[in-house]
Amino acid sequence: TKESLSSELKMWQHLIITAFVARHLASHMRMEQNKEDIFIAGLLHDIGRIALYINNTTEYEDFLQLVSKESNPDILSIEEQIFGFNHSEAGAYIFQKWNFPDEYIDAVSQHHTSFIDSPYDRIVRIVSVANIYARLVNNEIAAEDEKELLEINKKILGISEEQEQHILTEFYDEIKNSELFTISSDML
Repeated sequence: TKESLSSELKMWQHLIITAFVARHLASHMRMEQNKEDIFIAGLLHDIGRIALYINNTTEYEDFLQLVSKESNPDILSIEEQIFGFNHSEAGAYIFQKWNFPDEYIDAVSQHHTSFIDSPYDRIVRIVSVANIYARLVNNEIAAEDEKELLEINKKILGISEEQEQHILTEFYDEIKNSELFTISSDML
């Protein structure tokens, strides 16, 4: 359906924005040697959502409707109620089965928590921040727990208000002009 196509494209755009922001943050934090891996982690961080959507399209559309009606949705809890597990757990399971590197598995499984148990703590936090920024630049409402997570991770990573504003305005304009983003925008 046209509605599901729109959901798919919005998900794709979210992943693209997350990837670009994650790579930008990695460069800013002098993690040049990791920035492409961080880009990929950002691009794939919601692989569990894609798997849930592909394998349970009707239920996933119901999930999106339910989340859109909530003023402060707890996405992971709602997924657990509907599917029996959340997208972070699903994504980690998939990446483990596919033998992805641990930094990707950790970014997928822990990008919604401030209590990160990983030797790749900075990578996970960068993907987490990029994920929330991607939601904000798309005018999605961040839930209270996401706002708290963003503040915790900004502090730990040393992201200033000035840097945040740059990402949410000027850098987002650069992303919108990227080929990956414009191709998907043309499809909407």
